[in-house]
Amino acid sequence: RVFRAMLLKGLVVEVVTYNALINGFCKIGRVSKAHKLFDEIEGDGLSLAVDSYNILINGYGKMGRLVEARKLFESMTNRGCIPDACTFTILMARLCKANKTDEAYRLYEEMIKIGFIPDAITYTTLISGLSRVGKRHEAHQLYEDMQKRGSEPDPMLLTIMEHLQKRTRTRELTSK
Repeated sequence: RVFRAMLLKGLVVEVVTYNALINGFCKIGRVSKAHKLFDEIEGDGLSLAVDSYNILINGYGKMGRLVEARKLFESMTNRGCIPDACTFTILMARLCKANKTDEAYRLYEEMIKIGFIPDAITYTTLISGLSRVGKRHEAHQLYEDMQKRGSEPDPMLLTIMEHLQKRTRTRELTSK
């Protein structure tokens, strides 16, 4: 209601205001309503920002609506908005939560191909997802790749790798 009142009074509404509302709708599970508001941004003569996309992609992902999240991700460049490293990481996180680690890994490769440098959050997200679905070897390889690229692991990733090492050793001992 406050938002509509602002518009009726002729107040200028910035993208950050839309983003706050979109985020609020996403947090309460009303992603379709959030998307309608998202679509209004350009109608009001404003440019869509990467943050707007990130919020909505995350909202769809949290609801398990990965097809919509992926479509929105793909539509970004068509509408002149370049995804950032955060966009990639958000989508990878949602894919990993849905056990779609192969798709998340392809997204990681795409991210690197276009020149983004993954940070500790990106690596933690993907390594955790790979580990969770039993792809220990791939998780170790990705960790090694991270080290080769000069990225430092955060404490969470170090904990994940420690647990992964323990599980790998336990598995090796029980298989002998």
